[in-house]
Amino acid sequence: MLLITFLQDAYVNTTVLPDKKTGHYKIRHSIPDLTEDIIIDGINQRWIISSGEQYQIADDAGNLLPRAEIGDEDVLTLMVSGMKCTLIIEPIRDEKNRFIKFCAGKFAEQDYTIRIGSQPDNDIVLDDLYISGEHAVISRQNDCWYVEDCRSRNGTYINNRKIAPHTRTQLSVGDVVFLVGYKFVICADFIAANIQFERAVRADWLIPVRFPEFVRPVENKNTEPMQYFYRTIDLGETKPDLHEIELLPPEHCIKTDQPSILLSMGSAISMSTATVLIAGYSAVAAYFRHTNFSYVVPSFIMAGSMVLSSLVWPTVIKKQTAKHNAAEEEKRVKDYQEYIMQLRDSVSVMKDQEKEYLCKKNLGLDACMARVLSRDRLLWSKSIGDDDFLRVVLGVGNLESAVQVKFTENSDAFFKDDLRYDMMQFVSEDRIIENVPITVSLNGGCICGISGS
Repeated sequence: MLLITFLQDAYVNTTVLPDKKTGHYKIRHSIPDLTEDIIIDGINQRWIISSGEQYQIADDAGNLLPRAEIGDEDVLTLMVSGMKCTLIIEPIRDEKNRFIKFCAGKFAEQDYTIRIGSQPDNDIVLDDLYISGEHAVISRQNDCWYVEDCRSRNGTYINNRKIAPHTRTQLSVGDVVFLVGYKFVICADFIAANIQFERAVRADWLIPVRFPEFVRPVENKNTEPMQYFYRTIDLGETKPDLHEIELLPPEHCIKTDQPSILLSMGSAISMSTATVLIAGYSAVAAYFRHTNFSYVVPSFIMAGSMVLSSLVWPTVIKKQTAKHNAAEEEKRVKDYQEYIMQLRDSVSVMKDQEKEYLCKKNLGLDACMARVLSRDRLLWSKSIGDDDFLRVVLGVGNLESAVQVKFTENSDAFFKDDLRYDMMQFVSEDRIIENVPITVSLNGGCICGISGS
């Protein structure tokens, strides 16, 4: 495997290439202006890096290259937006994968300094081409760690950020001091580094940290046998079916269109006018012919009935149609309001089931203590695969229900319907479950703060 160290102006990033020289790998960097990926490709059992639109590869003489082959112990130069960056390639050795812990030994209670470099008079000698003769100094003063770069060629980095030369910088526990190829992890009273202790450490007052070896106590055969716990699955924790409620929109209000009074009376008026003219013509003919007037009476009766029909029946039909529409609208409103009430009852039942499940699943302090003291079989009923693993109860309060309501506004007619207010009121209702356990998960590195009584 190869370790690719990407040195920027103020940052350092590392990337590992596998032994199998195939694939497509990106060099990690921290240049905000570089939006293009720096790519290394495995082609024909060789690692090849190519120039891009925003960066170019340069040789030692400063000539730009379209591509270059990566080999062991190579050093490449990249020009990125006018900034010179360096790629240092070195094989990963076994000793650089092992971290040795060491401390100051007899000087642990005093202030001291650890000089690091490639010259033999340093406290830690790193025989490496990329380490300067006097590279850096790590010191401890007043129980605090400090690091100072001695104007080295490749710089000293803290958590991938370069520090200024001849400037003492305070360290915190957990910080990583990076020298090209080497890491020094700062701990409370010792340092862990990926160095070969016997070869690199020259100061006799630096000693490796030895942890006491665990010795299994001799078992006394006369002691009483230990009572063990057995993990038992809590079969009573059945999660309720909190399915999604689909709220249907109200049916369309279908109203019978009523034509104007002239259109509804048009045909009747035409026929009644014709019968009136016929009756008048019969009366005039009977007068000139000296015929008995009783012969034209049926014509006048028919004309009168036609006139009355053209005036009365359209009014009656219009009133009946309006009455029918009002009855249908009243039935539609009543049916949809009953449908909303049924959904509210269903939501109430699901909320009760959810509350019962939460109260049974998330036990309070007294119930947990009772399981421990009584050595209940359900004491070890959780595993890391459970969704409530390492979930503790903080107290009792109100929670938003997990019941979801799905609805659609299916057409423009919906916005003209008064029932939309009933529908939207049901959607926007607060579905709060009262007096249920309030929990917080400590799984996955959760950091939480608690205030109040």
